[in-house]
Amino acid sequence: MLGDATRERIYRWAVAKFDLTDDEIDDEIADGVRFYFKSHGPTLADYHGVYVWRMEPVTIISTPSDFKTGIIITLIHAYNQPGGVIHALDLHDPFDALVEPEFWRAAMGERLERVVGPSYQGFVDAAAFQPADSQGARALTPDDQPALQRFVAACPPDAWKDSAIALDHDPIFGLERDGDLIALASAPLDGIADGSADEGVRSVGVVTLPAWRGKGAGLTVVSALTARCLASGALLHYQTLRANLPSAAIARRLGYEEVATALAIRLR
Repeated sequence: MLGDATRERIYRWAVAKFDLTDDEIDDEIADGVRFYFKSHGPTLADYHGVYVWRMEPVTIISTPSDFKTGIIITLIHAYNQPGGVIHALDLHDPFDALVEPEFWRAAMGERLERVVGPSYQGFVDAAAFQPADSQGARALTPDDQPALQRFVAACPPDAWKDSAIALDHDPIFGLERDGDLIALASAPLDGIADGSADEGVRSVGVVTLPAWRGKGAGLTVVSALTARCLASGALLHYQTLRANLPSAAIARRLGYEEVATALAIRLR
């Protein structure tokens, strides 16, 4: 289980990710619940939609600046409408509606293009890590470029895009069978200051060739990668759609704890 110091570090990272200012933070804390509604900062400047980050007791909603007032009015109406979607969802905590696709479909109506998520947002530190057998997984070197390019060519385009693998960042861990790579994992530095003195937050990407899925290849490379990055002082972040049960299972097996849920609401 993640300790209080790690949770506070995750909170600082989220604050930086969403470009919250000191004034916004100070103004929005009340009764132990932290709710931030803000315009997109530099990190999300090019995203034409709403992004929700829910990490109890913290909820952050980031919107395009020209939509902010309209979305606030829309949300107030959705929450106050008798017999509306907020009541139909029958949630223990009404803030949980903000990471429910049905809520946003009802609230945004024709303005909605699509909803992506909810997504699993897991984190692990050295104390919580539960390594799996990573025999055979190794950090790739420049000599592995031919095998790496063959892997990319063999990987379905959608799977490669969704994997979030970063080929221009070290380390990249791979697993081979019969001289060919069958799974890859990478964890580039997030690039967002988290207020800590060590290496920062690294976000995991993983992909396995279709013929090798369900056989432990992804678990093997993510375990080896996680061990290497934790040894350098990083905090590891694992993001995947909640509906992607095999991917989330890898994270949970290794001790990643789901501490947040995110939802991306693309607007027309």
